[in-house]
Amino acid sequence: MSFTSLKPSEVDLLVKKEFLSGYESYTPHGQMIFNIDTPDRLNEKESVVTTDGDIPQVAEGADYPEAQIRELGTQTFTSLEYKKKFGITELMMDFSNYGSTMKEMRMAGYRARYKQDLLMEQTLSGGFATTTTWDGEYLFSASHEVSDTGVTQSNLITGAMTKDKLNEMYIALKQMKAHDGLKMPLQTAYLVVPTALKMTAWELISSPDDPTTADRSKNFINSLNIKIIEWPLLDDSSTSAYFMCSEKMFHTLTAYQKAQPSMRMYIDEDTGNMYEKVRFVQTQGATDYFGTVGSTGL
Repeated sequence: MSFTSLKPSEVDLLVKKEFLSGYESYTPHGQMIFNIDTPDRLNEKESVVTTDGDIPQVAEGADYPEAQIRELGTQTFTSLEYKKKFGITELMMDFSNYGSTMKEMRMAGYRARYKQDLLMEQTLSGGFATTTTWDGEYLFSASHEVSDTGVTQSNLITGAMTKDKLNEMYIALKQMKAHDGLKMPLQTAYLVVPTALKMTAWELISSPDDPTTADRSKNFINSLNIKIIEWPLLDDSSTSAYFMCSEKMFHTLTAYQKAQPSMRMYIDEDTGNMYEKVRFVQTQGATDYFGTVGSTGL
């Protein structure tokens, strides 16, 4: 058995390679749903604005009616740091041990991306009691404000996932009003479910025939071309909650993050031990509720 030690610079290269390998081996589900952006500042402030929605008819040659764009509210995304330091002793730099060290670094990379995914999951699952939008309501609420008109609308559905409940979600997205007070029918794109509801979701959506009727009539929900996204991390929050979203360009679920965590080597001169510092910055949330509908399943 060889006890020849690797140089710290060699270990550093191997560590970074194995960490990145582990990082890339985890496929985050959040990126399928969330808009991913890169933070430019510590505090990213997003505004919700509106104007009069209708374009009126005027007499020939008349002046253009003026409509002022006004700000309704803001949502601030404050970048948060996530850090961990891994100690690698001189003994672990030996050829006889570095394989185990590299395996641990692959797992650390996997966990880093898992953590980023978990933070996005907590934003969605927390939409009933934690995540708020510009109007101060939870992401999923029965009394969201439509502009500053005093009119409210709901993006909260109650009850377990059934054909009728999915239809309620579909209708809610189709009838959802933008902040100019006009309906902006949104195309349903995603049904997001925990693993516990994957089979039920598949039966309700993917079957060409209605699975709930004896005569096997045609399945309306199947015609909507909704993509099922199974997000296993949701099971830790709730095995009954489910969500429906429009295409990402229409909703504001957002994660501000760097492309991948940064790593930096540090050597303790007194002990000869090497430390690999891992850091990533991320924040996530929703500026507005528009384009999303959710249910606790209860």
